[in-house]
Amino acid sequence: MYVNRKQYIKFFSVARIQMQFVARRKAEEERRKRETELTKREVVNVTHLVIPAELGALLQAAGVRRELHSDCLALLQAPHIQEEAQLTLPLDINNYPFYRYVQIYFREPKFGMLTAPLESPLTRVEEDLRGEAVALFVMVLRFMGDPHLNGAQENMFGNYIIQRGLSSPGLQDEILAQVVNQVWRNVNLENAERGWLLLLACVCSFAPSPKMDKYLLKFVSDHAPAGCQALLQHRLIQGNQKTQLGSGSAPDTARTYPLALLEWTANRKKANMVLHPVKLVWCYRGVSDWWRGSSILMKEHGQWVELAGHDYVMDLVSDLELPPDFPKQKSYFVISTDDPARVRATAGLSVPHGAGVETPGETIDL
Repeated sequence: MYVNRKQYIKFFSVARIQMQFVARRKAEEERRKRETELTKREVVNVTHLVIPAELGALLQAAGVRRELHSDCLALLQAPHIQEEAQLTLPLDINNYPFYRYVQIYFREPKFGMLTAPLESPLTRVEEDLRGEAVALFVMVLRFMGDPHLNGAQENMFGNYIIQRGLSSPGLQDEILAQVVNQVWRNVNLENAERGWLLLLACVCSFAPSPKMDKYLLKFVSDHAPAGCQALLQHRLIQGNQKTQLGSGSAPDTARTYPLALLEWTANRKKANMVLHPVKLVWCYRGVSDWWRGSSILMKEHGQWVELAGHDYVMDLVSDLELPPDFPKQKSYFVISTDDPARVRATAGLSVPHGAGVETPGETIDL
């Protein structure tokens, strides 16, 4: 009986060692597989290209920090939502091939993927923005080709590029032109996919200027990959409509903050966001122009945050998710709180709770 017990213990000890070995080998195989998939996007080595120290610190922090709301996202089969007004391509869209934009607005009539940093901007930007435009192209190269970027760091990198465009409207067309240039004739499918993702993220944040919008719409209609094409067309046409209904200036229709995690996830999955049903509530209440003339409040840890007017709903979520040291712009949200010390430093207006701010009878929690 004693001998059998020793053999029993020895057997299970050997079995446990074998299971641990198999688990380690499987984990190593998964790691190598992930690295192989990531290196596929690398056309040339771009990891040596210098990025701003500020961005480097943000990437380092993003690598160890858990993304806010990362445990709140799920892929669902959402109900079909019938749009009241169908978006259609302009009748003269075929008159705007992108090569004409290159001939008219590029500094040199050259168009196609580059593997080295620029010496000067692609478009004719203002003199004081030329250095920043060249630096942005380095970031575009890194975003599309750096094999070490993934997950939260990739989102942070993309948001940093977008924020540069939001803070400097004169660079917005240049950023879009740089990304379009990098996806054109790009034979590396994984690298090009990163470019299309970045382009979609950009047009979700700011619209091209009137001199570029139809050329860019024609380009994505002809060359964008399946799944991404419809999303890009929708964003560009919608942005053009808002520009026409607004002041006629594309920067006026740009949002305040770059994308939230939900938006990055939806863009990667080529899916709609669950916030779509909010529009149904507005339509049910008789609000036809749902994107303007209405306000939304979000309750956040003992305080009410209200959009000031013509703002983007997702900016409320982005404001929460971006780290405190992210170089974001000042918001103009109206915040009502019992504790003014808890108001975020970027808030535009803060009033004590109950001081002339009434809690609405009906609200939509985000």
